[in-house]
Amino acid sequence: MMSRMPGPLDAHDPDVERAMKATAQLSPTERDEFIRTVYRYVYAYRRTKNPNTLIELVNSAIGSVALRENPEYARALEALHAAKEALEGQPTVDVRELLAAEHERRAG
Repeated sequence: MMSRMPGPLDAHDPDVERAMKATAQLSPTERDEFIRTVYRYVYAYRRTKNPNTLIELVNSAIGSVALRENPEYARALEALHAAKEALEGQPTVDVRELLAAEHERRAG
């Protein structure tokens, strides 16, 4: 008798639900990048047939979920998004110019 290949988990498996909760926290841009990363791994595997590519995808996805569940990481992300929002519309700064000016100030 042939054994059935295992398929995906149930859509409401607790691990799947945790991952979906983490994904729901992503901004549209972050979600697009997450999906882009999945496709990058999928097509890399399709071209190379290297199973390590799939293992890397699994580790990347699980790592993303673990980070999103970390309260400190979540607070850091919120702070980053708030800072970006606060700076929106502000003129940009050329860091090289800023460092050169500081270097000249200290040298002179």
